[in-house]
Amino acid sequence: ENNHFKPSEELLDTIKFAQRVQDWAKDILLELGNDKIDFCGKYKSNFDLNAIVNELKTIFDVKEGWAKSKRTWKDAFRYLVDKAEEKGIIVLINGVVGNNPHRKLNVNEFRGFVLYDEIAPVVFINNEDALSGKIFTLIHEVVHILIGESASFDYENLQPADNEIEKFCDKCAAEFLVPTKELLE
Repeated sequence: ENNHFKPSEELLDTIKFAQRVQDWAKDILLELGNDKIDFCGKYKSNFDLNAIVNELKTIFDVKEGWAKSKRTWKDAFRYLVDKAEEKGIIVLINGVVGNNPHRKLNVNEFRGFVLYDEIAPVVFINNEDALSGKIFTLIHEVVHILIGESASFDYENLQPADNEIEKFCDKCAAEFLVPTKELLE
């Protein structure tokens, strides 16, 4: 158990930035009369791998062999991001803090995170990562949304999140992506 995790200024500023986007989006969504997104926290008390993988297929609108129609990992990633956004998930992708090219985000520190919210969930993806990594992170963080948990950090104490939950999210993401990987190889 690593209790000496010390987040970088880059990570802290990125979390703050994502929180500002989330607050702004949530205000607008509430004003427009938007309700809770139905899949947010839907599996809170039911960590059922198959049910979650099926829910992911619905959210990302993937049929058997969907990746065949995508020529590259880049196309596959773009498609998945578009689908997540259509369903109300805010996806932020950046490799630097804000727009400062001198403050690169370190992929060894974090590949992404999620700020859970029932109305305006935000997934942040570190753009310094490889495409396959970004795809994996997107799916992993969406699993957090399905189980109703913010990922990577407990923002109160900035501790790494519960490992069991991280492993479970990884498992769901891997299961969802197995056919994709085969098709894109």
